[in-house]
Amino acid sequence: MVLEGETIRGWGVDGSLAAEATGRVTLAAVGERIRWNGSRLLGDTLDAAGTPDLRVGNRERVGRVRLLAQKGELLVVAVVPLENYVGAVLSKESPPRFHPEALAALAVAVRTYAVGATARPRDPAYDVVPTVEDQVFDGMDGVPAAFREAADRTRGLVVRYRGELARTVYHSTCGGRTEDAGSAWGKDIPYLRAQFCVDCTDSPA
Repeated sequence: MVLEGETIRGWGVDGSLAAEATGRVTLAAVGERIRWNGSRLLGDTLDAAGTPDLRVGNRERVGRVRLLAQKGELLVVAVVPLENYVGAVLSKESPPRFHPEALAALAVAVRTYAVGATARPRDPAYDVVPTVEDQVFDGMDGVPAAFREAADRTRGLVVRYRGELARTVYHSTCGGRTEDAGSAWGKDIPYLRAQFCVDCTDSPA
């Protein structure tokens, strides 16, 4: 894994500065430890950030990453502020031509899903995956203003049902009808009931 930035710093799990470099750093997993620039062996977990930004592969704007060495493999996890994440997910889950209120509604659904995921992480190392298995996230490069504005307008808003975070699952196309949660997942959720949708009946998807 190659990290690039004017200055690159890495911190250990205790918050102490573990390593620092300029320009470019190559990292690799050696068993349960991280090798920094081909020489220094660090612990199994490292938080890295760059000044002014960190570049990871073809990602130009990455604020911070957590690197974990697990059985000789290096896992890289993007550490993203929630509202930045919401705008970035919106940009991949909806087109910019959507009405601003539709984008705002989806922003609330995206945020609620993410907050729920952090309460029940998928894995001890990360909260969500960046695919349709959770929500599509492809970094923070070039997120159009319409999506950032929808996130800003709804900042902090989540959906609750009887005091608990709602399960705000969504999809691009339902094919004309959704399904009861109980039939789909084997667990009834009162607000996820089958609904007919005339907008999707002609969708090729």
